[in-house]
Amino acid sequence: MQPTKTLLFYFSITGGPSYLSQQETLTMWSRALLRAGIEPAYSQGFNPHPKISLPLPRSVGVEGDQELLTVQTDTFAGSAQDLQCRINAQLPEDCTVFHVEILEGKARRYPDSILYRFEPKPFCWTEAFRQGLQACRRHIEAGARVEMVRQRPDECVGRTVDIGVYLQAVGWDERAVDVRCRFSGQGTARVEELLGWTGLRREDLCRPVLRTGIEWLTTGWQTATAREDAEGDEAVPSEDSMDGQDQKQEL
Repeated sequence: MQPTKTLLFYFSITGGPSYLSQQETLTMWSRALLRAGIEPAYSQGFNPHPKISLPLPRSVGVEGDQELLTVQTDTFAGSAQDLQCRINAQLPEDCTVFHVEILEGKARRYPDSILYRFEPKPFCWTEAFRQGLQACRRHIEAGARVEMVRQRPDECVGRTVDIGVYLQAVGWDERAVDVRCRFSGQGTARVEELLGWTGLRREDLCRPVLRTGIEWLTTGWQTATAREDAEGDEAVPSEDSMDGQDQKQEL
């Protein structure tokens, strides 16, 4: 048995695989690791689980080009290059590992900042839409409240939350709108909320939402501000499809 290592797989996911749920994505990875001969460590107890984690849950249908999977193992001995080749040979075509890190001991990564890219259809680019984006920028500059109604599947009545605590920047060109938001132990803004804030709907887009530019922390989040405590989602660190589930999910 080798000393415990943490394997970090940075990957892109597009097309069909991007429509897998969180649990389905973990299952895809578990099977790929098995076929590649990479055995994860298991938790202790009556119902042991492989120590495989997606630190930043992804909404169904959202593509990503800087995603991360972490795996703890006490049997792997090899190079990062060899690991990358072996796992890519077992993943579906639209899921590709572009970088691998091998760390000694147990390690975690925490999302700090995320950029979402929306590509509206040509008819959306009206003067009113551009003025709305200018208003969004002023909201951020002023630190204004941005209130959205958030409702869980098991709730009959939604509640109003302020996603302004998470918004960092908004920018656009002739083709796309970029929104950067921060992540904390209290959660983050959801994709549908960001779309609504910019005046868009999913059907207004000419391609799937892209999640990119993810910045990772090696230590946990700082203490939440009073405003985050008031508006947070009970420390749920997830997006719209993951409300109420744990940040570090294992199969």
